[in-house]
Amino acid sequence: MRPVKSQYLFLAGVVAVLCVLVIAGLAAIASIRPIPGTPWTLLSSALFSGVDGAAPGLPGELAILLMGILLVFASVVFVLWRWQRKPYDHERFESEAALRAVDEQYRLVLDSIPDVAIQGYEADGSVVYWNAASEALYGYAASEMLGNSIAHMELADDVRDQVCQGIRTMSERGRPFRSGDLELRHRNGAPLSVYSGYAVVALPGRPRRVFCMNIDLTARKRAGDTLRIQSAALEAAANAIVITNLNGEIEWVNPAFTACTGYSAEEAIGKNPRELVYSGRHDALFYKNMWDTILGGQVWRGELINRKKDGSLYNEEQTITPLRDATGQIIRFIAIKQDVTARKAAEAAQFESEARFRGAFDHGAIGMALFSLEGKWLDVNPALCRMLGYSMEELLATTIRDIIYKDDLEASLKRLDAALAGQSGAYLIDNRYCHKSGSIVWALVAIAIVRDKAGAPVHFVAQVQDITERKNAEAALRDTQERLERAVQASNVGLWDWNLHTGQIYHSPEWKWQLGYRPDELEDSLFLWEQALHPEDRSRALDAVQAYIERPAGLLIQEFRLRHKDGSYRWILSQGTLQCDEQGLPFRLLGTHLDISERKQLEEQFLQSQKLESVGRLAGGVAHDFNNLLSVINGYAGMAAEFADGNAQLRAHLNEILRAGEKAALLTSQLLAFSRKQVLKPCVLDLNALIRESESMLKRLIGEDIDFVAIQEEELGRVKADPVQLHQVLMNLCINARDAMPHGGKLTIETRNVDLDEDYSERHVSVKPGSYVMISVTDNGQGMDRETQERLFEPFFTTKEVGKGTGLGLATVYGIVKQSNGNIWVYSEPDMGTSFKIYLPRVQAPLDSLHTPATPATSAVERGSETILVVEDNEAVLQLARTILSRLGYKILIAADGQEALRLMANSRGAVDLLITDMVMPGMNGHELAGALLEQRPQLQVLYMSGYTDGAITHQGELQEGADFIGKPFSAAALSLKVRQILDRAQVEATARN
Repeated sequence: MRPVKSQYLFLAGVVAVLCVLVIAGLAAIASIRPIPGTPWTLLSSALFSGVDGAAPGLPGELAILLMGILLVFASVVFVLWRWQRKPYDHERFESEAALRAVDEQYRLVLDSIPDVAIQGYEADGSVVYWNAASEALYGYAASEMLGNSIAHMELADDVRDQVCQGIRTMSERGRPFRSGDLELRHRNGAPLSVYSGYAVVALPGRPRRVFCMNIDLTARKRAGDTLRIQSAALEAAANAIVITNLNGEIEWVNPAFTACTGYSAEEAIGKNPRELVYSGRHDALFYKNMWDTILGGQVWRGELINRKKDGSLYNEEQTITPLRDATGQIIRFIAIKQDVTARKAAEAAQFESEARFRGAFDHGAIGMALFSLEGKWLDVNPALCRMLGYSMEELLATTIRDIIYKDDLEASLKRLDAALAGQSGAYLIDNRYCHKSGSIVWALVAIAIVRDKAGAPVHFVAQVQDITERKNAEAALRDTQERLERAVQASNVGLWDWNLHTGQIYHSPEWKWQLGYRPDELEDSLFLWEQALHPEDRSRALDAVQAYIERPAGLLIQEFRLRHKDGSYRWILSQGTLQCDEQGLPFRLLGTHLDISERKQLEEQFLQSQKLESVGRLAGGVAHDFNNLLSVINGYAGMAAEFADGNAQLRAHLNEILRAGEKAALLTSQLLAFSRKQVLKPCVLDLNALIRESESMLKRLIGEDIDFVAIQEEELGRVKADPVQLHQVLMNLCINARDAMPHGGKLTIETRNVDLDEDYSERHVSVKPGSYVMISVTDNGQGMDRETQERLFEPFFTTKEVGKGTGLGLATVYGIVKQSNGNIWVYSEPDMGTSFKIYLPRVQAPLDSLHTPATPATSAVERGSETILVVEDNEAVLQLARTILSRLGYKILIAADGQEALRLMANSRGAVDLLITDMVMPGMNGHELAGALLEQRPQLQVLYMSGYTDGAITHQGELQEGADFIGKPFSAAALSLKVRQILDRAQVEATARN
């Protein structure tokens, strides 16, 4: 701010003083009075005369005049002052605008610096500036820091105090601290090394501010530390290291080079290694190959004989590696050298020693072996191989764990561990080994640890002497009971020993465990064994024992059932042998017991499955042939009924034939379901929804005296099956349960997700491990005995009275479940109820919408004039189809098999609109015939017919997509309607294409 000119201020001051003096003087003059007794008298102006002798005063008009003069003067002075300041105010405004522009430019410049973090602080440490580089370096955004103290950052207490104190000191003194390195931390806790510089900025009219500039040195310091470590490692390396240029001249060597060759770094640098250490022991080709390798960019490795500075020769292992620059060009070579002279000498001495040892090792009379601390064979001699029956290659492919007898393995490993722990350096042990033939070899083994120079264990050495004969002699002297106890401990089978002279019998603990008893719960008694035998097996088992004692030959082997503690019976495989005394008379019968219940169960399951499979194939073949007959019977009966309108009695007879045919067709359908030859229409469905849809119908089916309970898992998996077939499965099982509860009871249907593992699969034939959906139907009715369960799924087997069942209900259930890739199991006991459990594979696919196929119209079928080729190997069915379709106006061509159909089509010049072919025919099946004809006539329509599927146009009973099918037996109306639908659809598609 520029000061007002001094003359204006001085003038204003003088005027002000004069005004004051004038006013004050006038008042003083007006107060003067004549002085009596003196010649002096001061005359007053008339203007200041008082009234009535009062003191003279200043008239009001004069005072107003003086005040106006003073006001005018002050205004003049103010105008002059403002006129004087106007240039300065304009200049200040422009300066401030320029300052703001410069400030903004500097801010933009500072913000754009990528690698320098810049911060501005007030004296109290609050942040006034924080550029983008600061955000990247410390992890704090500018919006977080501006206006906040530096203490807002995550800093160590001593660093925070140091920074805050430094900012205050710099602000007070007006000069920055010395720049230097700081150890800080990123927001995420990562350490940072930064170089910090400071500047103090003092602008006119503003407080001092401290600006800090940081450069991230973290990566540089890390690289520097790494470089220092690498340099130190190279200097301290035990191997000699030499770096040469492309001409082979040495540029750097480490101290190990001097120790190895005797040449100092000063003597070596600038020289070619051949000038220093050349020994003359290698020819020119050797060095040429070396240079060709490294100049070609490859690593060279090899051994050389070089000469030291003192002239002595030494063996050296050397590796030469090309070094490349950023462009991939070779710029130097680095050689790493190791003096192996001492090692070579040691190897030679060791070779000589090993040769002596090898002679004793290979030709020794007893077995010898070296094996590692982990038990892997390192070397074995021929004597040990002969002892164990292996070739040397076979034995070296095993470990000590593989040949030590299992009962001795743990003790042997403990002794080895004790030796390694220093408890014993060498020891003797009797061990059993497994001969290749499976026999046991007893051996006296001396084992010692071989250690290196530092005392650390390297491997074991063992001497093995065969003492099998001695051990066998000792074993013969032991008591029989000890041998039995040892055998029991080594096996999972029960042992028994019967003294025929005394009648005393011994049963091992495992023998008793097999029957569910603890060893102290069951006495050793022959009578108890006889009582535990199944009544059906008792006589056979006792007779077999007696016959064997009288005429012993080989082993006594038999299977029988013994009663378990829980009351059930377990299948036992018993094997025994007879011992005779010195006179040749039998005195002891001893042997083993093995529980084979699970094996017998699996065998029964397998045999039952095989039996059902065989019956299924038979039933499928019968149903196929029977369907052809029913097609003819029902077809001609239906057509005959149409012509019998005038004869009521004849029409009634024909209707009875048709009803019987329909019942027969239902039976064949059930037989096909059992034999898994039905044509399915599967879809992905929810069993819970299926049960809910069927619940009302099932309740009506079982009656009000049976309590119906549904237990459903909420997140039930999905299955792929034919919903119509599953409805039939539920209905058949519920009817079966109802018949088992004639006086009422409880029927439970449950759904659940289950995962069947390998263990379950091993116990159930044909079950694959995986994820399934289980649906069970359980009743608390009469139950079934084992014999009934074994025949339960056989067709025509029934426990109902004659005329009350065909015996195909459960056979149908079995076939449907199996054709759906599922399994069904039954659990039942007499008077304990029955539970059927069905397991269907779980699938990962979206649900399909369920809909009921529309019922075919019963009105008269429209006639047609198209040409139809009918192929059927059954002559009666062929003529039936011809008759049905000819009556409707179609032109019919017929063929008895595929080959005849192909010849007929080849000779036919006219159009053939539809092929009707049987699926199962000798030679060429219907699918193959259709494929051959469609290649010639792509517009040909195809209708398959069959009551039986063999995979010709199906996969696991499922129709191929887009295939038209009519099942046998079919009626005339059904065939006529199906043909018309296919031909009409073909006409619509042809019109759409055109």
